[in-house]
Amino acid sequence: MVFEPGGSNIEEGKNFSLNTHCFFGYFKNKIETNFILEVTKPKGFFASTSMTDLKSGETKDVLSIFNYHALIDSPIMYTMPDTTTVYI
Repeated sequence: MVFEPGGSNIEEGKNFSLNTHCFFGYFKNKIETNFILEVTKPKGFFASTSMTDLKSGETKDVLSIFNYHALIDSPIMYTMPDTTTVYI
């Protein structure tokens, strides 16, 4: 059984789900530190996350995170967007 905060998924060319607690662990004495996270992504992939300070580029995203708790409580999923456009 995988401990929920430790589970992540990387499926090349399809999606990758970053459970940030799994990737970053714990930073002693850095709870209130701001973090800048740069993610290199495949062209066309889109980030889905609750993080609001996201600067999205074609092959790289930059996220600014307020503190450690915000970092580990915000998983990020990357995949090709499945969108629909409706013209009215």
